[in-house]
Amino acid sequence: GFHISVFDQNGNPVYDIDKDFRKLRVTTDYQAAYLQKIKQHSPWLSEVANFRFREFYPAFMGFKIADDKIYIFTYAKEGNFHELIVMNLKGDILRRGFMFPIGPSFDSVYDNFARLKDKFGLLDGKVYYLARNVKTGSAELRIRGLE
Repeated sequence: GFHISVFDQNGNPVYDIDKDFRKLRVTTDYQAAYLQKIKQHSPWLSEVANFRFREFYPAFMGFKIADDKIYIFTYAKEGNFHELIVMNLKGDILRRGFMFPIGPSFDSVYDNFARLKDKFGLLDGKVYYLARNVKTGSAELRIRGLE
């Protein structure tokens, strides 16, 4: 599962949030896409490195806190959407479903999710994110309500 320790403003432990999660195997499609990106950007690396993937994805891709809620997005996917778990600050699940429009990013060679987190914001139950328009090559700001 995943574990979040909560501290007060002085750094004193207040409580812990522990949640179970369903283990998801790292898919062969994910591995192939990752290796293809490495090959495109650093062909020499694919020649010298022996890439091994973990058997299961981590519990979640990342999280953000907004509007006194914790938004956790996971690797679980249905159609074009990833799972989003919305909790209050105590860890009670308020909503859970496949509504998050952003998945793992292969923008950097090492699939750095820190970069992914910079590409979207959350406010008033909506996700604001940048997406690339395939036809024009330009970036578009998109807004989607999280239902």
